[in-house]
Amino acid sequence: MNYLVKTSIFLMAVLLFASLMWATNLAALAQQSFSNVEWTQPQRIPSPDDSSSWFPDLAVDSHDNVHVVWNETKAEENRDLERVFYSMWNGKQWTPFNDIVAPQVDIIRNSIAADGNDILYFVYGWLNLFYKTAPVEKALSAAAWSTPHRINTRTGSYASDVAIDGSRIYVLYDDAGALDENSPCLSGCADIFFRTSLDLGNTWLEPVPLFPTSGGSARPQISVDTAGVIHASWDEGWDRLSGAMSPERFGVYMNSKDGGKTWSEPTIVTHPAQSNFQTTAGSDGRGGVLLVWRTDTLDYPGIYYMWSTDYGQTWSPPKTIPGIAVRKGDTPFDTYSLGADSAGNIHLLAAGQSPDKPDYPPQLYHVVWNGQSWSVPFALYDDVGAPEYPHLVIHNGNQIHATWFTRFTDTNMPHQIWYARGKINAPQMLPTVTPTVTPTPVPPTRTPTPTVTPKPTLPPQIVQAAVPGDAVDTIYTENDDLWLLFKSLLPAMALIVVVVVVIRIFRS
Repeated sequence: MNYLVKTSIFLMAVLLFASLMWATNLAALAQQSFSNVEWTQPQRIPSPDDSSSWFPDLAVDSHDNVHVVWNETKAEENRDLERVFYSMWNGKQWTPFNDIVAPQVDIIRNSIAADGNDILYFVYGWLNLFYKTAPVEKALSAAAWSTPHRINTRTGSYASDVAIDGSRIYVLYDDAGALDENSPCLSGCADIFFRTSLDLGNTWLEPVPLFPTSGGSARPQISVDTAGVIHASWDEGWDRLSGAMSPERFGVYMNSKDGGKTWSEPTIVTHPAQSNFQTTAGSDGRGGVLLVWRTDTLDYPGIYYMWSTDYGQTWSPPKTIPGIAVRKGDTPFDTYSLGADSAGNIHLLAAGQSPDKPDYPPQLYHVVWNGQSWSVPFALYDDVGAPEYPHLVIHNGNQIHATWFTRFTDTNMPHQIWYARGKINAPQMLPTVTPTVTPTPVPPTRTPTPTVTPKPTLPPQIVQAAVPGDAVDTIYTENDDLWLLFKSLLPAMALIVVVVVVIRIFRS
């Protein structure tokens, strides 16, 4: 064989090898690029050492200051004393914490958001739900907050969430549903209500019940994507105030494309069993909607998800997120948190455990969905104390901020709140300044008399089937590791074959 032919064959072999390398590593390279987040070391937010700090939420203003509120519970003789504390991170240090809600014996749950004019919107309460506002530069002083105004109308609220879109304020909350003789709750199990203000909280439209049922509703979450679409998710089948639990527990997702005037048909999430909870929704603002949830039994140890590219009209079959197992179901208060960056990737914070280390303490994982696949899970928090109730905010499209609290197995140890931030490899988006609205007096909220109204019965097709029937549970197992190992060794195997072929050619 002449030299020219040998050289040609050799070059073709090298080209073949390079192609194999490129094809094998393409997915890994893509995964690395979309999951590129540089996290800071998590830090404990200063709070009292003799009381429990928990249920934090956060907002970020136009100057990148981080505003955190949380519930502070101190055990007193024969009762607990409840407060809401506030602190701000200015990029260098935390301001001294201060209570912005008068101490009381009732539980306080809270949520917070910031608008483009650097005004904070704070929703809080227990049974009765209130909101008030403060400019970010004065929020440390309790006196700077506006007079509280009541949002709910039925005196049965536990949890709420708030989102801002221009001059509109959206609040999603649970409140006592209408009385029903079949309800396990004496005063009516909770339903989920949506309420909106079109003028930055000066006036409010009437509350809208989104999906009334008789079994109780919990864990409401609301967000607005870059296209202005409102996304609402929550869990059905549990009533926090009464403790009543239905045998049919499932997640619900709905969206609105017109500011809450009309809503989509509900997406009912019952796969893989009628014991689902922690249902959470995130959107890329381009039609993509991601739903994440889990069950309350370790018979299904995966964290489930499904994906829609048309705002929830159709869905992919549900699968489990690779590399994460659920934390043990030892708390009814945990949640997941989702948010999209400017590149359209959706970030998830979830407390969970490594599938390979089921006895290892829970960790807080950060993982990213790019519309086709998940990044490798990153353990953001891996320290003493089980992480719980994570909340994330993506600011300017390329900053990610996160809070959570830790719970210890020793019940005498107070809960602690934590914070971390990261830089996302995505374009920066500048915040939009909202035109100010002239304040007008807020009329008192009318409290209607509860009436007996019929509750809808879930149709058999919803009770029996969650999503498309061809859905297959895809728990990440050691078989996946073996497949990844095979793909990793494939280039080396190809190289050996190429070397053997080339040697034989030159010897011929």
